[in-house]
Amino acid sequence: MWQLILKDFRVNWIYQLLSLVLLFLISVLYMYAALQTKSSVDPDIVIYFMVVLLSTGITSFLFFCVDEISNTNEIIASLPVSRKQMVTARYTTTIVQVLLALGFHFFGGIIGAYLQDGLDSDILMPIYDFRLWVTIAFIVFIFSSYSYPLLYRFGLFKGMLIIGIGHFVLYAIFIIAMILHQTVWGSIQEVIFWMLNLSEWISLPVFITVSVLIMFGTLLTCINIFKNKDI
Repeated sequence: MWQLILKDFRVNWIYQLLSLVLLFLISVLYMYAALQTKSSVDPDIVIYFMVVLLSTGITSFLFFCVDEISNTNEIIASLPVSRKQMVTARYTTTIVQVLLALGFHFFGGIIGAYLQDGLDSDILMPIYDFRLWVTIAFIVFIFSSYSYPLLYRFGLFKGMLIIGIGHFVLYAIFIIAMILHQTVWGSIQEVIFWMLNLSEWISLPVFITVSVLIMFGTLLTCINIFKNKDI
């Protein structure tokens, strides 16, 4: 299975390299600009983590799409590899790719702060909190968990259409709620700082356990779908 994981990165190494560099630059430039204006933690840090979340999720999703477009499944299916191994390798690749993306975001933010001589700035306090990064990884894994069964069931383009429509509706509801209710923005900030105040012995095990259970459940679903799918 590890050979399948390495295959994903070897075949799509150009996309992987460019995407990680892009994520790194996004964090560098954002943190550099945020500290340059000497703004407070709110709402800059909230926007930053939203950017990290969206860019990481999109990058991970596009990595899946690039691999599908290259039709590597057809080649791998002709080898002595079970379909269960193929799906499990895809999920494992997603985990590795998300962790790499978040790592590049983190170091990009630190470099951006260093260039502004702002490593001791209050805006960096949440960035140094491991729980927020675990939370972002948790959200991206949840997104992947419900996206992959749709992609395996309906194919790349139909699956993307269904996922895109679903995301558009969710984002529209979120934006409308923020416009009509000013308390929504404050509630988001309160949730973030509430998480920061939670004991890591409570938050981390909960997020990790829920992520593992959801991903394992959808992994089994994808395996069953892929076993009965013609390639």
